[in-house]
Amino acid sequence: MSFGLYAIGFAVLIGGLIYPGYLVHMPGHWIAVGAIVLLGIGILTGVKATRGERASRIAVRRNLAFLRILQVFSTIREFTVA
Repeated sequence: MSFGLYAIGFAVLIGGLIYPGYLVHMPGHWIAVGAIVLLGIGILTGVKATRGERASRIAVRRNLAFLRILQVFSTIREFTVA
């Protein structure tokens, strides 16, 4: 899942919580505090959830590249020993 989907989801959540707060005449500064806290939670969870997917893909590519290098060196070694 992409970070953009998390951002859109949390924006909808924040909007869904701000509107009822406005309707019950909650003070604006408390609405702002709640929105900022939820924004921070949204960023942290979004980065945490999407970072693992990308990091694992990069690790797989790095391992495949390393295996190819080892394969090349082993074939070079076979030619020099023989």
